[in-house]
Amino acid sequence: MKQSLRKKWCMDFTYVALKDGTFRYNCTIIDLFDRSVIASENSIKIRQSMSRAGYPYDDAPMERYFNTLKTELLNVHEYSKEKELYKAINDFAYIWYNQNRTHTYNNHKIPYEIRFAAY
Repeated sequence: MKQSLRKKWCMDFTYVALKDGTFRYNCTIIDLFDRSVIASENSIKIRQSMSRAGYPYDDAPMERYFNTLKTELLNVHEYSKEKELYKAINDFAYIWYNQNRTHTYNNHKIPYEIRFAAY
């Protein structure tokens, strides 16, 4: 792939609740080229890190992804165990979001179609 097409990614985190009311954090990295999830980490040990002042645009793709994650997965199902939650989030990110779900940003194509078309 051309180097100029693959320059940027963004990272952010959100919290997700278990059925017992405890919270876990999900940290996700999204490739800004095709909006695919390239990393997703779930933990109770993630620390918050703010982006530099005056640079808010990197947050919009993350907020869109987290909105989709919560609307299409987390608000529909309840998870009582961390292992179930983490598996569901990973399956959502790497299988559904990257390989099956079309994105308006990508002209209603899946991220992998956009990535492979750039080769």
